Amino acid sequence: MVIQGLRFDERGLIPAIIQDHETGRILMHAYMNAEALALTLRTGETHTWSARARRVQREIGAEGNTQRVVDIIVDCDGDALIVKVDPRGPACRTGEETCFFREIAELEEKRDEVSVVGLASMEMGILLAELFEFIQERNRERPENSYTALLLSGGVDVILRRLGEQLMDMAIAAKVGSKKELSGKIADLFYHLLVLMADRELNPRDILFELRSRTGRASESRVLPSR
Repeated sequence: MVIQGLRFDERGLIPAIIQDHETGRILMHAYMNAEALALTLRTGETHTWSARARRVQREIGAEGNTQRVVDIIVDCDGDALIVKVDPRGPACRTGEETCFFREIAELEEKRDEVSVVGLASMEMGILLAELFEFIQERNRERPENSYTALLLSGGVDVILRRLGEQLMDMAIAAKVGSKKELSGKIADLFYHLLVLMADRELNPRDILFELRSRTGRASESRVLPSR
């Protein structure tokens, strides 16, 4: 990673979302300066900038556990990071597994004004975005022995045939399978739908707008920018 290519704010900081690399669960939100990021890269353990202490510190949980860094992903504008870690214990100083454990209840009288996204929904959105990015990478590079690249090389007919098979598998699991089996088949279906989107050059924002329109949260005149 080239630190010089990142966009730190006027305070010299960049937001960092700390994520469990195995579960995809969001553990905490922090900030890094250039020193904290350099230490993170050099030591392989998460270091952040503490506004309260006014210094760089190594992230240590309630049980004295640290976070082993597995990967660091930069967003498209270079002004935010996702740090994937092995948490080695609770991430929050309260002893909770994640710092995001308190929920905000949506007020009934403000249902049309307030939209609260649950943690599970946030995690799913991040995971689907990462999976779509992975599929697009496979589409560009077309590596050998890659199932994703094989589907994309076969074109829309191959993808649709496989998608139909996955849909049938999901229907059978819904009828006679366990919850775990059904969850797996739904995950497979999500994956193949994302492959179809990549082949047809659809962006997740296109789907997001359509989903919003079905809940009455998007006006007909609103257009989301495509990347």
